[in-house]
Amino acid sequence: EDLITQDDVDQYVWARFLSGSGAVFGNLDKIFTLPTVWRREQPAHTDGPEWWKSLFLREPSDVLRTWIHETDPTRDHHYAMTVDFAGRTKNRDATVIEVYDMTENKMVCDVSIRGMRSPGQLAWIEGVKDHYGAHEVHGDETPEGAALMGYLRERYKTGVIGHNFTASNKAEYVKRGQFLFEMEEVRLIDADEIKNEFRIFKRIVSESLTGKDGPVSY
Repeated sequence: EDLITQDDVDQYVWARFLSGSGAVFGNLDKIFTLPTVWRREQPAHTDGPEWWKSLFLREPSDVLRTWIHETDPTRDHHYAMTVDFAGRTKNRDATVIEVYDMTENKMVCDVSIRGMRSPGQLAWIEGVKDHYGAHEVHGDETPEGAALMGYLRERYKTGVIGHNFTASNKAEYVKRGQFLFEMEEVRLIDADEIKNEFRIFKRIVSESLTGKDGPVSY
């Protein structure tokens, strides 16, 4: 069930006919170019950078994965962080923390947390933010995401910018992302798990009973 795509669900489970389905993001080989100086993709890998080991000792996890391009922040560079909170299926979905060097438009760290309780997630979010000195944190305004971000604001005084993705505004976010990729305005860590999130992201148009195409969904 983890491998089935939304296209498969729509066509084979719900018997919907898709009249158009295609990849959204291109130019991936020119975007995913940053090498990792350290990565954790297996449970046995626990001897990472000191700041990472400190967080891991506080909140360990067998399924916590990490990709690091730059271990430490660069002096006088501006950093920002994004947090994509796991949905209700926490053992399948993951909370993903990504740090960006906004001075050079590049990703420097990615941490994927699966199956961890909210206090542990918050410890990792705050720990990663503090290490890189991120001045702003962007997160998705899902019900759980909004609650966790509210906690960050109130307890830790974290500056958080929430994004509410809807059917009407998601296309605009996608267009902005496509532009960054096409113009090679951003560089991301070359890791298959991250790259595949963009490779499988699709534009879907469903065919209605009247023969007219329905609205685009992603």
